[in-house]
Amino acid sequence: MLWPPGSSRVILSCVSSKTPQAAPLKITSVLICIVVHLKEDRQLRLFERALESILALNSASDINASVLVVDNASLLSVQDCVSRRASSLVRVVRRTSNNIGAARTDGLQHAIEKKCEWIAYVDSDIELAIEWLLILIRESQSNPMKDAVGIGTVNRPPPEGDFSKALDLFLSFEHLHLASSQALQLPASTHQSIMKKKVTELSTCAVMLHVEALRHAGGFNSEFSRVGEDLEMSYRLRKTGSLWLLSAPVALHRQDRSTDQWARRVFRYGWGQIDVARVHPEHLQTKKAIPVLALLIAVLAVLLPAVGYSAPLKLLIVGYLGFVCAPIILRGVSEGRMDTAFHACWIALVSHICYSVGMWAGILRLRRNPVILP
Repeated sequence: MLWPPGSSRVILSCVSSKTPQAAPLKITSVLICIVVHLKEDRQLRLFERALESILALNSASDINASVLVVDNASLLSVQDCVSRRASSLVRVVRRTSNNIGAARTDGLQHAIEKKCEWIAYVDSDIELAIEWLLILIRESQSNPMKDAVGIGTVNRPPPEGDFSKALDLFLSFEHLHLASSQALQLPASTHQSIMKKKVTELSTCAVMLHVEALRHAGGFNSEFSRVGEDLEMSYRLRKTGSLWLLSAPVALHRQDRSTDQWARRVFRYGWGQIDVARVHPEHLQTKKAIPVLALLIAVLAVLLPAVGYSAPLKLLIVGYLGFVCAPIILRGVSEGRMDTAFHACWIALVSHICYSVGMWAGILRLRRNPVILP
């Protein structure tokens, strides 16, 4: 393990109660990179929990793992936090500007210098199961995934509080989730085997990428300094191999605590999607463009009542709302969680509205991916 002997550990359980038996792994070198930008005490506490879970990872004797923290122009002292816990096990690199794309590329450069085969990116508000790294390495060496250049696992909000439970319910419907694979993309397996799925994009909140393939793809684009850097990178990385998503082990993502915070995040996803579409227009998915059309129809339904087209347009909006809310309500009825279902419906509506507004802001160039100075 990465954690020093005799120290306390935070251990998260995997979906399956036992780690499947498998053939011995070949020796694999991995750099675990956590990019952090701390502005407040809560973010610092989440980073401490994330660091503890990373140091507690079961790396076995076949995995040569090291940890790098990229301090992305934090306002709080990242070095002091690391020094209190495991300064000899973690290397900290300080950046003077807050740019998520450039920070992730800095991590890649360190992985290249250390001649690592894989680099695992972990967000500062993620908690990993103790088997996370071991399972990803094992699956990367299995026959179906020999060409994998990127492997991610399902991440979901912790079951703590009404908002997190409602958000988790909303994210369990893949066709309703509009952003990149920031959250749940396929159901967690209740069986011993791990479900695998090829995907077109991976979020870097908890992902393992092949170093040489990522270097060949050009790393991360520093023009994406706030959002969309993982989505844009995924499209280039796919040209060198396949991207996979696993149903286990689940990573806990302690991101937002209220609908307002989630709305701001989804707004950024919307205009970030437009920035990515300008670079990769062929990858603009239809389901992600639907909210843009829905908002336009809703505006026309309000502005054109005298023309005679208002009623059909309003009918389309009602149908759209039913498409968004009906599956959530049915799940709530079947599971006896109507309060959570109604809350999830509200989150779904807010998500679609904010995502659409964000995309229109990007289309009209009312907002762009800025380079943020310290």
